Amino acid sequence: MTIKFKDITRNTLSITFGQGLGYVFNFFSFILIARYLPVAEFGKFSFFVAAVSIISKFIDFGLVPIVFREYSVKKDNSLLNTAFTLRFLFFFIVAVIINSILLSLNYNKNDIIYTNILLVSIIISSRIANFRELLNVPFKSDLKMHIPMVINIIDNLIFLILVIILPLIKGDLLYLIFIYVFSNFPGFIAILILVYKKYQYKLKFQFTRAKWLLKESLPLAGFVLVMVLFQQVDIVLLKYFRGEKDVAIFSASLRFIMPLNIIPMALSSTAFPILMQNIKNQLYMKKIIEIVNKFLFLTAVIISLILVFKSNDIITITLGRKYLNSIFPFNLMMFSQVFMFVNFFSLSVFTAHKKQIWNLYYAILLLATNFIFDILLIPDHFFNGAAVAKFLASFIGFGFIVYKIYKLNFNFFLRGYKVLSWIIILIITGFALSFLPWFVYFIVFPVFIIFSLIVFKMISLEEMEMVLKLLNREKWMHYVEKYFH
Repeated sequence: MTIKFKDITRNTLSITFGQGLGYVFNFFSFILIARYLPVAEFGKFSFFVAAVSIISKFIDFGLVPIVFREYSVKKDNSLLNTAFTLRFLFFFIVAVIINSILLSLNYNKNDIIYTNILLVSIIISSRIANFRELLNVPFKSDLKMHIPMVINIIDNLIFLILVIILPLIKGDLLYLIFIYVFSNFPGFIAILILVYKKYQYKLKFQFTRAKWLLKESLPLAGFVLVMVLFQQVDIVLLKYFRGEKDVAIFSASLRFIMPLNIIPMALSSTAFPILMQNIKNQLYMKKIIEIVNKFLFLTAVIISLILVFKSNDIITITLGRKYLNSIFPFNLMMFSQVFMFVNFFSLSVFTAHKKQIWNLYYAILLLATNFIFDILLIPDHFFNGAAVAKFLASFIGFGFIVYKIYKLNFNFFLRGYKVLSWIIILIITGFALSFLPWFVYFIVFPVFIIFSLIVFKMISLEEMEMVLKLLNREKWMHYVEKYFH
């Protein structure tokens, strides 16, 4: 066996903890920003961040997975430098084009300054990570991602501290954009120094196998670009049809959804190497796919139901009453995570079976349906229309995923009425308990959910055993067995 489960688990936990804590710091930063700034100003900030996120994907070109694959085999820095060179070249071209467009459309001086400062984040930021993720490749290859993760946490902590002092120094939007970008600068320098000391990596411009690298990366480039367009298209169209205030309301609800992505990402990262090891064992593959999908589905249902029945309190406590209009988008996009969690892992299944072109088809389907529903709904229903569009696109994408999973001769676990009955009981119970104070609700309802999982036997002993094996925690099995007997 070439892959050590302990190394995989340790590395996965490093990524999970690092990104999770980074999300927490970033989440609180944006909560404070939303409270400090007027709604329109927060909407403007959110729009600029979303726009630069889209721009960054034109520079990305899906290079990292190919470089990571090749570096893991040869430990050759030349291809890494080629990827850097290509991205610097793409960055320069895109920056010139963007500035030309802004000047030709007579954007005001401040907007051009904001855009160019944010463009710098494409190079140094751990949030957009175009160049930082290339520097992480040697650490990924050696399963030592705890080092970049510590640096990422420090980046987000610096940003949070600078946000906290924003009202004390009466910082404006320019100050906010400046700290959003340059809070990453110390981490960028630190990772450059570490990758030089540990791997003797020296950054230099070269074009070794550039044509081959671009050809290999093209399908992934399409997927990455389309997915970021799907993630940000609502904000861009809201800005076009409505303005900064609607962008702020929608963006506020999105900030609660983003940290949840760490869950399917962590479980998929753990399961993927094991999928690859057992790619020829159809029966074992079937068990892994069904169990991981089941856990992702149950987790998404539980999280969404716990949060939506107290969305009013959550929004009021964190963002303030000026964001109460974001309750409906918050609830609907929370429910969309039930589909997105399962979809996330299924994309890894397609890649394992060399069907990654389906990933691109899936992304195109998501973007096309989201865009069409946005055009139809946003003019009359504003930010609520954008939330409905996102939900419908996620549901349609889920239908595509289910169809393609069956094409691979695998099944979903959703069979019979047990799951449906369990969900209905949770909905009724959650609604009844929602009249309790929030601090009581968030204790009582999760306890009830745990009890219902046992009563309905939603998770079998065999499934728990396989999940613990995926996590390299078989030693916990004797504790689990007590609850099944």
